[in-house]
Amino acid sequence: MSDQTPEDLNQAAHRIVNRDISEDEKLPADIEAAWEQWIDQIQNIDGRAFHLLRAAFEAGYEAAHSS
Repeated sequence: MSDQTPEDLNQAAHRIVNRDISEDEKLPADIEAAWEQWIDQIQNIDGRAFHLLRAAFEAGYEAAHSS
């Protein structure tokens, strides 16, 4: 067993999103456009959900691009 306490889920999400989403790291223009078109259709979303969706979108792109 580990002596470390588990990381709070909100803190983990914040850490992951900050690592994965950066203004300096834009996706290719066509993928960025697809993201913008898709996210514009989502209604009533808070900032944390927006960033988590963005992180998932980027992770999916990276998984598809690296295989």
